[in-house]
Amino acid sequence: MTTIRTILVPTDFSEPAETALAKAFQLAEKLGARIHLLHAYGIPPVPDAMGMGVGVDLIGPIERAASAELKQLAQRYAQRPEYAGSLLELGDARDVIVRGAKQLSADLIVMGTHGRRGVQHFVLGSVAEGVVRNAPCPVLVVPMAKSQR
Repeated sequence: MTTIRTILVPTDFSEPAETALAKAFQLAEKLGARIHLLHAYGIPPVPDAMGMGVGVDLIGPIERAASAELKQLAQRYAQRPEYAGSLLELGDARDVIVRGAKQLSADLIVMGTHGRRGVQHFVLGSVAEGVVRNAPCPVLVVPMAKSQR
């Protein structure tokens, strides 16, 4: 059995992510593990003369907003002995989470799910599903609380 010392908790700052973070802290406290928060942000494509280009002008403001929100979340947990730090990365959430788990040598990823179904799931894909398929470690997917549905 693998000892769990490093837990990666991806967040999109949603209620399901908060539920997963609370569960991760419960686990970390019991296991003596450390938690790393991770937020992946993307840049939406912007129509340009040649089709759909990358919104380069948006990178700075989006990164600053994501950084501020992650910093605010991290400050809520900074005094907890289980809290180890936070990471902010540009890219597709699935790829960023898997890469972050590898870089941190994470023993476990704990993440929430929005529980999308049907067309929403087909169009948006499932970040949790993509992570489960490619993660270098076990993934605990925490469902939304019934009150969040």
